[in-house]
Amino acid sequence: METKISIADYLGCKTERTFLIPAFQRGYKWGVPRVKNKSDALIMVENIIKTMENNKSEYFIQGVTVYEEGKYIVIIDGQQRITTLYLTIGVLLRNITDDELKNEIKEILISDYELNRDDKEPRLQYAIRESTLFFLRDLVFFYFLQNDNNCKEDGSECIKKQYWYFNEYNLDPSIQNMLTSIDLIENILSNKNNEKELDYNLLAKNIIKKIKFLFFNMGNRIYGEEQFVVLNTTGKPLSITENLKPRILSNLDDSKQLIEKNNKTELQYYADLWEEWEHFFWLNKPNEHLTADDGLNEFLRWIYIIEMTNVDDIYYNDEKYNDSQIALSGKAYDFLDLVKIKGGNKELLDTINEYYENIKSTLIHDKEIKDNFLFKKKPLSQIDCFKFLPILLYVHFFGPDIKDRKYLRVKQFFQSRSKDRNLSRASIVTVLEAIKIIKLMEADEICDLAKIIRYSSTVSTMVLNQTEIFKFNLLLKNSKDRDVYEDAFWEAENLESCNGNIQFLFEALEIDINAQEYFFDVTAFNKMKKIVSNTFEKNSDLIRRTLLTFGDYYLWHGNTTSLEATRYSFGNSPKFYGDIGNSNDKEKKNAKETIINFLKALMNLENIDTTSLDKYFNNCCEQYEENESSLWEKARYEFVKRNDLWSFMGNKMFCISYDKSKIYVLSQEKVTGNNTYSLLLSNEVFEK
Repeated sequence: METKISIADYLGCKTERTFLIPAFQRGYKWGVPRVKNKSDALIMVENIIKTMENNKSEYFIQGVTVYEEGKYIVIIDGQQRITTLYLTIGVLLRNITDDELKNEIKEILISDYELNRDDKEPRLQYAIRESTLFFLRDLVFFYFLQNDNNCKEDGSECIKKQYWYFNEYNLDPSIQNMLTSIDLIENILSNKNNEKELDYNLLAKNIIKKIKFLFFNMGNRIYGEEQFVVLNTTGKPLSITENLKPRILSNLDDSKQLIEKNNKTELQYYADLWEEWEHFFWLNKPNEHLTADDGLNEFLRWIYIIEMTNVDDIYYNDEKYNDSQIALSGKAYDFLDLVKIKGGNKELLDTINEYYENIKSTLIHDKEIKDNFLFKKKPLSQIDCFKFLPILLYVHFFGPDIKDRKYLRVKQFFQSRSKDRNLSRASIVTVLEAIKIIKLMEADEICDLAKIIRYSSTVSTMVLNQTEIFKFNLLLKNSKDRDVYEDAFWEAENLESCNGNIQFLFEALEIDINAQEYFFDVTAFNKMKKIVSNTFEKNSDLIRRTLLTFGDYYLWHGNTTSLEATRYSFGNSPKFYGDIGNSNDKEKKNAKETIINFLKALMNLENIDTTSLDKYFNNCCEQYEENESSLWEKARYEFVKRNDLWSFMGNKMFCISYDKSKIYVLSQEKVTGNNTYSLLLSNEVFEK
């Protein structure tokens, strides 16, 4: 049924009608700046004033869809507009002088019947959140009706000082947005923001009489909530919680109380759960977020990716993505796909709550996880999903304490593997492989990650490579010393030069990770780890010079066209050496041999401390003999002997001319002047 009606006609005339915002609706948001730093509430009030102050025109506000339930007019669509208008009328009541008009507006804000009752329910009820409900009740009675002598001043700062304003209200996003809107409304109504003084009595009268809504009365709840879904969806895949919430909640039973749900109805129970989730993400939102929506949306995306991933799925690295990959790539998806998978709306809501409890009770207490993955400004990248989602799923399945060794093993494994460049490049696939590993563990009832090697033929080698298989086999065969071995591996993997991959340490120890039988000496491994810590991690020029006495290890770094030369790098970070040591590229074969031989030589030293190593390095450089067989060999001698060259090379780069006749050292990558490069050697000098 369609009706054109004013707010005075609808709520006046001594009726008991009350607008009700149902539990499945979103909160009030129109106080948030959105368009050109203006909120929707401010835009609406500005338009109303501009039209109403001329006392001529009617002003039609976009349609409002409702259904009736006793005295309650349940708002299906239009709650933001209704709430903003209600707040505007309340603010105007504080400024008008006409007693008859005052009484009429009071009747619109709260009925005479309710005004004389203890509850004093206003004409606008928010069933979304209990705190919002109580705040509106007191706001109307104490502030709009000015029944509190302390509320003579205007604005939110005054409201927040009142005894009826509780600290809990600071945590309610709807209340905070209402306070913002009140400030905006009071500001625009003040004389300083208008060219001429507003006639509050005339403005108020016009607003309640001449603003017309096109009311669509759906008659009953069933039709009303069906209409809500139609109005709030477009047929496109949907991931926004403000539309998702009613789609999940609207068909739940609200007819009888359930003992197992604390005597709440089914709808009340799950609506309260949803509000708890929103409240949690609102409390923990980054400052850049104005609402809890972004955090809750991201949380639901994680659940969708995890739940839509199957162990038998085939993954593609192109546009032929499956459902999990679509959500992982940031494209639109329909969260309600999970209803069928979980067996119904209630089952899906229970699943969401389980993941919520996993985060709230466990993962939020892991500072590293919280800082790196939870409550971020932007959705997690694919490689961050690789590191985090399997941890979330592991806690979901096995629920350990964050200090539990099994939990730490999972966390370390995925964080270390994420540093593999090839893995991160294919993260649209490897994220799902990571989830798959945890699902295989759960299916086989194994919470020990090392036992995943039984699925080595199933899991992608990008994630479970031969080094990891070797480590897991070693750990399972040596259960007595497992923690000792693991600690040694983890410490090494966390070194910047290893960057999560300790394969080259095994090679330097001459351990064949592909062999069936091998001897592993953890003492020798720890010595090798100490060597790396005291050499590559320090990334010093003395170490670079010493490495050249073992062989070439520089890598191609592009071209320096202004010098007609090819540019090379000796590396400017610890990671440079580990990347060479772990490389299987033919182009890096000689450099890798240099790195491995260097480490093998240091294993022969008795002491691995700074004094002993520096003495050894200086001795290597001092004993290095000049070789004049080529221009490069002459240059290598200069690099070994002259520490001043390394100070000049800010990025540790040099270049060789295309015709091999000149070698330059560079102070920076881009040559911009004579002071940015220096000729080290040329054939002319060499021949002399």
